Amino acid sequence: MQISVCIVITVSLSLDSFAQEDIISEELWENSGQFSENSPYFDAYEYYARTPIRLRTAAVSEIARLPGFTPAMGKTILSLLSSNDTLSLSMLADSLQLSPDQRYILYQCTVISADPFILYKKPKAFTYRARLQQDFSPLSAVENAKFRGSSDDIYQRFLWQQSQYSAGAVFSKDGGESSLTEFISGAAEWHNAHTEIIIGDFTAQYGLGNIMWRQFGLKKGAEVLAPLRRSDIGLSPYRSANESGFLRGIALRHSGTFADSALAYNCAAWFSSTPRSGTYDSVNAGISSLWNSGLFRTANEQAKKHTFNEKTLGALSMLTYQNYSLGAAGYGIEYSLPLLSQSSDALRGKSGTLWTLFGEYTMTSLIISTEISSDADGALGMQSQVMVRQPNYEAGLALRSFAADFRSPFGYHFGEFSAPSNEQGLYAAVSWHPHEQPYRLSFYADIYRSLRPRYGMKVPTQGLDMLGELQWKFSSGTTGLLRLRSETKTDNISQSAQPYLQRTVTSMRAELRKEQQSIQYRVRCEAISVDFEQRQAHEYGLLSFLELRYSPFQWLRCTGRMTYFSTDSYSSAIWAMEPNVQGILTSSVLYGQGMRCMAMAQCIVPPSLTFTLRYVSDIRNTIVTVSEGENIVEDFGQSRLHLQIDIGL
Repeated sequence: MQISVCIVITVSLSLDSFAQEDIISEELWENSGQFSENSPYFDAYEYYARTPIRLRTAAVSEIARLPGFTPAMGKTILSLLSSNDTLSLSMLADSLQLSPDQRYILYQCTVISADPFILYKKPKAFTYRARLQQDFSPLSAVENAKFRGSSDDIYQRFLWQQSQYSAGAVFSKDGGESSLTEFISGAAEWHNAHTEIIIGDFTAQYGLGNIMWRQFGLKKGAEVLAPLRRSDIGLSPYRSANESGFLRGIALRHSGTFADSALAYNCAAWFSSTPRSGTYDSVNAGISSLWNSGLFRTANEQAKKHTFNEKTLGALSMLTYQNYSLGAAGYGIEYSLPLLSQSSDALRGKSGTLWTLFGEYTMTSLIISTEISSDADGALGMQSQVMVRQPNYEAGLALRSFAADFRSPFGYHFGEFSAPSNEQGLYAAVSWHPHEQPYRLSFYADIYRSLRPRYGMKVPTQGLDMLGELQWKFSSGTTGLLRLRSETKTDNISQSAQPYLQRTVTSMRAELRKEQQSIQYRVRCEAISVDFEQRQAHEYGLLSFLELRYSPFQWLRCTGRMTYFSTDSYSSAIWAMEPNVQGILTSSVLYGQGMRCMAMAQCIVPPSLTFTLRYVSDIRNTIVTVSEGENIVEDFGQSRLHLQIDIGL
């Protein structure tokens, strides 16, 4: 489909919200370790940006739903607000000594009743989003007619919310697919202070994520305490374009207190019947492998679509008394065909039951939480963590241990391998920010091992990942950053008598940001070194970019970035996250030698219409082909265009 016949309309935040928003979400998600387009985390963030939490009437659990916030922080916020009627968001952020990322979330996703800017965050009743991405360097599979459709990515989303009701639908097409409605998702929700009902697609999150969580979550990154700031999100309508990890059916939640006591309860139940995709093995009459990519471009991929059905019946019960909470949850799962896959994302056989127990002790300065779970075959998984929060520092320690055969179709954790299976690890982090000092020091260390060889390896994996960062505020508009990261991990070298070794990747980043009225500058230099224990040539890589953001008028924002990169091979590639249209991020892997140029313009038309246009182009001097398999591009250069329009009524 050509761009000339595509009308792409997208909405997320209204014009009023855009007027107050500084587009730095790219850095926010990068610091939290989030690297996924169309992640449910974006949808959660956008929901609260559209419908901000009113802090003076909010519950602790509601505040804890914000990315990077905890129940302890929610208690502190409510305590500060109850003792000060004139507190502003800025004063609140200063009192909590929030990190830049937390401060950004607080400003964008919350309001105080007395806040003079509350009108800028008034939500729209109806919004509509659609998005077009067009590649000007088409994939070889498109040129060779292996793909059924064009290389364009097209996404549309409808949202309606009024008082206690909301409804939404998502339609998307990946590059190479033929139908604009290749993926369809939708949900309707009704809720009040104590009860919630969702019909359609939804997610359920509880505990620390051993058996039920989102497909994506916060990972290890420069926001070193972010992976430990997890709490029960409960039930949420699913409004992402990711085509796996969600449930489809009906879900109910109810909460309250027993009589006039301080003992509170929260219970939920759900039923789901969801079509899943995989490779059907006709010889063994089962599904030999799952297909979670959501790509159905070729005849072979189309044959994997919705080959079996998954039914899930689950329940949750949780009690809270003062600073203590204790919960239990479980679900039964049944497939229409037996699963023969060895993936940790699926149960063995045709059915099974998973259960979990979790608890938490919460104070203003201390959080202790634990979860222990069993899969359908009795294999155990456990996570336990402690967080300490003081005026000048935050620190955390987390232990994880998942049996080699532990299988959790909806689980997630922040360790080296996102699937909670076949891993033991110890994570320690500290962030030191002395009061009234212009700097912040952050550090984490994660030591881990797998209990048996993972996919593609013949020996167990072990490693040590460390990061240290210094942020310095030179003046009100100038900040600097210095980051050093080292990761040592078991790897293999092909065509070698002793293929397995401990590969060490060391990177250093220096960055300077300057804000001056309507102009923002950002300069970054990053170097990487890869050591193969002297059994393969040492490799190096270098990346640098200059970024400029300019807002000459209130209705116009322009962003541009020029990036230079040079690496010895893909082994020394450098990942760089960059701004994109509202709602998605791009994390590009840059290797070889070349330049990457990005330009983006956003035009706001009153009262609630926003156009965003983004163009990016790669020029590689040493790499003839990009990607592999069906996604290969046989060209020294690659360019693409994003078009998005935001409307709110």
